[in-house]
Amino acid sequence: MPTKKPKRTKLRDKLDKIFSKFIRLRDSDRNWNIYCITCKKYIPRKQSHACHFVSRWCIKLRREEKNVHAGCAGCNTYNQQRHWWQYMLEMEKIFWTEVRDELRNEKYKVHKRPWISEMESMIEHYTIEVKKLEAKLSTNTTS
Repeated sequence: MPTKKPKRTKLRDKLDKIFSKFIRLRDSDRNWNIYCITCKKYIPRKQSHACHFVSRWCIKLRREEKNVHAGCAGCNTYNQQRHWWQYMLEMEKIFWTEVRDELRNEKYKVHKRPWISEMESMIEHYTIEVKKLEAKLSTNTTS
């Protein structure tokens, strides 16, 4: 008999999915494609990953927008050492060293898991943001 996922796990999975979609839409161009954050390969948005500078296992930074950017599967999954180094260099270009170092230092702190109500409000927030981005990208492609 299959076991039911607890509510927290279902919410986490739903939030991860909508947040990932938000990141990939945010980093898309008007043709719905992205440039990988590290190798600069131009790929369709649906083939991209939401790449984390600081690992997604760090609860506080898992859904921090400055910590996550669209990238290719090769860099995110198979070439992690080169990916991380190149990602660090890109973070310096985007945010300067202060934000990069702040993110790196944050991973060593202890963080509590988000409350169910926090996750629900984040799901609502990112669902709205995804709809806005989809509308914006749709208008850009028809113009």
